Amino acid sequence: MSNVNSSRKPSNVEKLGGRGQTIGSVEDYLKRKRSDTEKEQDEAGIFEKSKRTVRSPNKTRADTLPVKNQEMDELKRLILSTSANLKKEIKNNFNQTAKINEDLKFLREEMRIREVEWRKEKELWNQEKNELMEKVKILQEKLEQQEKKTKETIYRVPT
Repeated sequence: MSNVNSSRKPSNVEKLGGRGQTIGSVEDYLKRKRSDTEKEQDEAGIFEKSKRTVRSPNKTRADTLPVKNQEMDELKRLILSTSANLKKEIKNNFNQTAKINEDLKFLREEMRIREVEWRKEKELWNQEKNELMEKVKILQEKLEQQEKKTKETIYRVPT
């Protein structure tokens, strides 16, 4: 049996003299406890800290762009023509808006004038109505008086 034990490598626990004693550094313990994915990430160098801070993506200069000068000139012409067309359209819209505003002012003024005329006509109609009502009253009174007279003459005993 001693041959079997001697060929065997003693464990850390046996070296330290029993259970409950520290086996090694905390770092060694944590390395053993890590999962496989963390080990793979460490090996890939994913979590290594960068020595320089990247503030913005790589910028390209205008002369290093792959667009040729002809294409740039065509783009400039297209942009200029589009902006000129937009300016014309905006100017036309502005002129149309001004005309519409003038028409609106004219229509409002005309509406105000017609409203004044309508009020005058309404006032005249009311006057005519009142005059006619007065005439009707006078005629009714005359009719009533005549009816009284006729009744008196009919019921009057001739003497």
